[in-house]
Amino acid sequence: GASSSSEKNLMKKKTSPEEEEHLNRAAEARRQQEELRRDHRNTEQEQATRREKEEERLRQERWKEVEEKRREEERRQREKREKERKDRGEEEDEDDSKDRTSTGGPTPLELSRCSVVRVCKSQGQYSEYGGPFGSAGYWNYRDEELVIYDDKAGGGRSDSWATLNHEAFHQYIFYFYGNLAPHSWYNEGTGDFFAGYQLKAGRFTLKPFDWRVQTIREAIKSGDYVPMEEFFRYTQRDYYGENIGQNYAQGWSLIYFLRTGKKSAKGWNSDWDSLLDDYLDALNDAWIDVKVENILKDDIEIGEDGTITFDFSDSSEEDARSKAVEIAIAGIDWEEFEAAWKAYTL
Repeated sequence: GASSSSEKNLMKKKTSPEEEEHLNRAAEARRQQEELRRDHRNTEQEQATRREKEEERLRQERWKEVEEKRREEERRQREKREKERKDRGEEEDEDDSKDRTSTGGPTPLELSRCSVVRVCKSQGQYSEYGGPFGSAGYWNYRDEELVIYDDKAGGGRSDSWATLNHEAFHQYIFYFYGNLAPHSWYNEGTGDFFAGYQLKAGRFTLKPFDWRVQTIREAIKSGDYVPMEEFFRYTQRDYYGENIGQNYAQGWSLIYFLRTGKKSAKGWNSDWDSLLDDYLDALNDAWIDVKVENILKDDIEIGEDGTITFDFSDSSEEDARSKAVEIAIAGIDWEEFEAAWKAYTL
């Protein structure tokens, strides 16, 4: 309908000076309110940054303090040993002084002197020595001893070599990480990856590890394998559960795919190139964070030889592993990943 004359007059009416002033004041109030909110956000960010810097400073100071205590204890022990040596009328062993580092820590040569590889002459002797039932070898981190047996009478010495290569990786990762073991798919899978190297004519050549190939192929064909998104997150309890044999096979196939698939796997995504390196880096960072937390809480002991002992719980290790794997697998398209892995493994 047609507008009334009064409505037309209202539409034509201009804003009065009082109304305009009121609107300006409201706009200014909104602007000031927004500035206050922005300043508050900036202040919170600045406070958070300051807190992080202060926490980092405290960590560094505490770490420095621990290192100074450790070095002082090492110095004291060296002086004690030197005095005892002089009291007995002995001279310092030339080789020991040559191998010792400036901080008193063990060199690779010193480590090699106390890390034993024990080869039992038979499976029976291996079992008598304490070899776990059904195993072909093991790394004993408590005694720092790698134990296998000569399988000449059974599967042949090629099996002995495979076991040695596998267990030697556990030995290596122990000296790399100490108390912390990586996820079992990485730890056991990489051990089996190296077990696939065959020694011929004095040279090692990488082959798919024949102990695992058929098992994982059958699991893929039947659909009984563990979905990769779940498998990456498997705990040690999951891995060594009732499907341990298949888990070992899937762990080997995963590592073999990630270490060799870049060259020939159909559907390979370059985002996977650094997945294993990213995992190790993230695990190392997460483990350092756990150690720092222990230092800040004084949950450490410094032995007479200067060795630092951390009081870790199983939950601390699992937290470090979980944090690392989530960083490494972030953004993976699991359908794409599984399709490429299955095609490459089959």
